Amino acid sequence: MLVFATLVSQIFAKCVDISSTHVCAPYSHLKIDVERLSKIYGVDKELDASSWEELVLRITQGGHDQALMWKNWAQCSGYEGEYIQYYRSYVCMTDIFEFSADCNKDVKAKPLCSSVCEDYGAAVHQMILDEDVCPDDFGSYDKQVYKSVYERRKMVLDAARSCEKLLDLPVFEKAECVYGVESDAKSCGFSGDVKVAEDYCSYYPGNECCRSLGQYSEPTATPTPTETPTTTPTETPTSTPVSEKDAKAIFDPVERVALIWGIGSDAATGDEQQQAPSYIVSNQNTTIVIVATVAGVVLLAIAAFIFERKRRAKNKANAGLKRLKSRNKAPAVAPQEPVNYPPGTKLIVKFAYTQSRADEIDLHPGDVIELLGPLDAQWATFRNLTTNLQGSAPISYAVPITDAQ
Repeated sequence: MLVFATLVSQIFAKCVDISSTHVCAPYSHLKIDVERLSKIYGVDKELDASSWEELVLRITQGGHDQALMWKNWAQCSGYEGEYIQYYRSYVCMTDIFEFSADCNKDVKAKPLCSSVCEDYGAAVHQMILDEDVCPDDFGSYDKQVYKSVYERRKMVLDAARSCEKLLDLPVFEKAECVYGVESDAKSCGFSGDVKVAEDYCSYYPGNECCRSLGQYSEPTATPTPTETPTTTPTETPTSTPVSEKDAKAIFDPVERVALIWGIGSDAATGDEQQQAPSYIVSNQNTTIVIVATVAGVVLLAIAAFIFERKRRAKNKANAGLKRLKSRNKAPAVAPQEPVNYPPGTKLIVKFAYTQSRADEIDLHPGDVIELLGPLDAQWATFRNLTTNLQGSAPISYAVPITDAQ
């Protein structure tokens, strides 16, 4: 009976083999539910294995498609399409193991290593916290806009965290894990861009994926006092790999200033205590005047950096706001209270909306749309009777035809 139920669910799901594709290897021996994914991505023609692979490649390689998604979906007007680490792995996981779960109930697969989900979630979280990417200043828009933007960004973060929940599925073999799909595994989450991976791993040599590539290793330990130094006083010391703590300083300018001057933002103790640079502490007879001068320079440098960062963030946010205002249309979230309409309700579009994801549709003022079903208090699935396209869009962009008359 169970076998029969499984076969029925797979037939209903319209499962398609993806063994001819490579974008989600090593999961290419599995199947996708093309009927459901076609609806989710909002494509006119039903997907097959080849068109699905092309779609996944396009939306996970950064660039214009991702920039449009973040600018409209998460209200991150400063996002320029940079890589979201392990985004391709996450899309493959959700397409195969979440949206196509009925097609893959009786198979076994290698799960992602937990650090992949951690890195993906951290990348999404950092983007949303970056005021240059996701400014908090939206001008004089209604308070409902601020609330909707907050809810949208929270939804993005919740989706990122769902990666770890997928790893608990019974289809995964627990003996071995993979560092993302093959293109992500060889580039530590950067969609096959090995050059970006090399830059990343040079800063994070202790990263699990970087170590798995065999090109990087943990920083070597500092010799004990009983060991003989390997260099003479006339030799130039060789560089050692950067520790993860120091790598944080390289990526964070405030931490970088602290690292250069050996003061550290967190006081270290025991074996973790960082030695001050030799040109500062080599002469124990350094006078108080020199110490005070160095401290003054450090404070001035930090103050100047903080001031400059705030100035640039404000200018960039203002520039993003000007770009939004320059478009003669409503903000991406119309300032109206959430409303509920029954399925089948016909509405007329009042505000223009640009599709930001494959499962959404464009709306133009005057279009007549039919509500197929709500997704939440803010979003629903519609059929645009004017363009004959189907997909999701904000409910508040349209009003019932009876109200518009």
